[in-house]
Amino acid sequence: MFKYRKHYSFVVGIFLSAIMLYGMSLFVWDISIEGNLMYTDNMLLTYLNKKNIEPGILVKEIKCNELESEIRSEFSDITWVSAEISGTRLIIHVKENDGDVIKKSNNEISDIVATRNGVVTKIITRSGIPKVTVGDSVTEGMVLVSGTVVINNDAKEPIKNNYVCSDADIYINTQYDYNDELTLKHEYKIYTGRTITKKTYNILGKQIELGISFKKFDESDVFTEDSVVHLTDNFCLPVRTGEKVYQEYYIAEGIYSDEEARKILNNNYSVFLTKLKEKGIQIIDSSAKIEVTNDKYVMSGQVGVNEAMTQHVTISPTIEPEKDVGSQ
Repeated sequence: MFKYRKHYSFVVGIFLSAIMLYGMSLFVWDISIEGNLMYTDNMLLTYLNKKNIEPGILVKEIKCNELESEIRSEFSDITWVSAEISGTRLIIHVKENDGDVIKKSNNEISDIVATRNGVVTKIITRSGIPKVTVGDSVTEGMVLVSGTVVINNDAKEPIKNNYVCSDADIYINTQYDYNDELTLKHEYKIYTGRTITKKTYNILGKQIELGISFKKFDESDVFTEDSVVHLTDNFCLPVRTGEKVYQEYYIAEGIYSDEEARKILNNNYSVFLTKLKEKGIQIIDSSAKIEVTNDKYVMSGQVGVNEAMTQHVTISPTIEPEKDVGSQ
């Protein structure tokens, strides 16, 4: 330091670097989602983008409590959200409905109503007045547990109403309709094996590709992989680095054989059932059949399930003058 004490550019450089680091620490440069399965990162990031929450936003402009409430309101199957600012990262933790959680309404006065037609198989009421019992048939929109609790006098006459947030575990047997179709004549991609790989740098949202190539593909799939540059785990910079791979292909036409068509439709049906199980839905029975119509294979059927198909509906209390019990 003594030897280069007259090289003022070093001092200025250190001073400017400190200012740049401090300036960058005032912004969010990376947004990550954790705990989501049903809703993809892209779906949630697109929603945040519509709310003008994206890399480059000032930290002070993000209201975590408000953001948590907005996400819960927008995505009905997300039951819990926690948003936190850590360094220059916005981390959003979510928990999705696992099939055992009934949608609640922030302890507001509410009824519990059915969201599908079916038969009640289980009901455990913790708050409110149950309107159905096990074995009852219910229809969509029907009140299952009322948030209006009627208070009676000794003569069993109603004198006033109390209002509560209904709380109950209710399971209903119902059926899902399944329909899928496959056109025999189809187009598919044939990859040639030729690729082009380029390095990518994204600085403040502007992407730059590096790499010279004399090849040009008429049709290609593009695969991009990048990561944010950071000084520490939570101090991210407004720079992303990675690479972009172009894979050449051409389009060909073909016709599915009977065996191929049935295999594809059966696989789609298995995926549908698997997704129901992953959501915590109990499958009671399932049946589907494949019919051939002209140049299409159509698979249709029904899946019997048992799940908590209810939601809270906010109600407004009616103010009534309390009756004089002594005058009865």
